[in-house]
Amino acid sequence: MRVLLYTNARNERNIAEWCAHHLLLGFNGIFIFDHKSDQPIIDYLRPFSPKVKILRVDGDGNIKIKLMKSAVNHAISLNADWMIYLDADEFLVLNSFSNVKEMLQLFDQKGADHLCINWLMFGSNNLINQHEGLIIDSYTKSELKLNQHVKSFVKPSKVVNIINPHFYIINNDYRRFDVCSGGIHHNTSNFAFNNIPLPFIKSPAYIAHYVFQSEESYKKRKQLLPADDGSGFRSIPDNFHNLYNDIENRQLIVKYSQNIKDFLQRFGKTY
Repeated sequence: MRVLLYTNARNERNIAEWCAHHLLLGFNGIFIFDHKSDQPIIDYLRPFSPKVKILRVDGDGNIKIKLMKSAVNHAISLNADWMIYLDADEFLVLNSFSNVKEMLQLFDQKGADHLCINWLMFGSNNLINQHEGLIIDSYTKSELKLNQHVKSFVKPSKVVNIINPHFYIINNDYRRFDVCSGGIHHNTSNFAFNNIPLPFIKSPAYIAHYVFQSEESYKKRKQLLPADDGSGFRSIPDNFHNLYNDIENRQLIVKYSQNIKDFLQRFGKTY
């Protein structure tokens, strides 16, 4: 089975951590569209070649859907069985599986062409200044239950169209599954959502979304740069430090932190 991961990123200082984490989960390759980063991403990730490849892209406005369509075509050209397009602040977490292929093989057997996985939102940890070290070490406060938004694995050969970054249009909606229930994804009114308010520890898998990080990081990543979906510049919420800081959640530290550090150290990067 060949499973590929795609993203577009701009000035994401923890991109090496993100790549290391997902390679350790069993992805065969990672492809990054470097969208005008001040320091080219290749400077951080050159030692990761050939498993991580970077393509520099320009353009403004709603580039996300265009890049997702390019990713699908690229995955088809490489005969990928499955792919997913994540943001660089989204980390896949596997509770019930040892690696990503084990999870996808299970849903292959069920006849899935599309698999949605819910977000778990992480907050700022009440940090003002930009963190040092790993994201997963620095941000340990999250919500207790899964967010209704999803990101989706898909068999690239089954994609008909893309209109939303959270899901894909496929021919047969009865081949859409969600990882929480293990069955067919029934929210036909909007496939971007899967309203299963499950405690994260009980979910077979979820996507840890470090959307805020510190105030300084948010301003650099979100407020001073236009969104890649064409929605323009974003303001910092008035209740920034009250959002998603509900509980202490050290699950990713326990499961993944040391392995990521060991992996990065082999490439001369220390945290």
